[in-house]
Amino acid sequence: MSHNTLNTLGKKVLDLGHSGKTFMNDPELQRKLSKVKKDTETIIRRRPLISLGVGLFAGFLLGKLLSRD
Repeated sequence: MSHNTLNTLGKKVLDLGHSGKTFMNDPELQRKLSKVKKDTETIIRRRPLISLGVGLFAGFLLGKLLSRD
């Protein structure tokens, strides 16, 4: 890659990082994420065994999808 291409790519990565930071600092997004976290904790506390099973199953599926076998 040429120096110019790398320089342009670096600028784009920095811009993307800045956009992501701005997005993550959005108060509305933070409020929604906080609610999702609270709701998830409530569900896990009410049904711990089912939550564990769902987590294990999701991990199994993710492992199957990402494995190369």
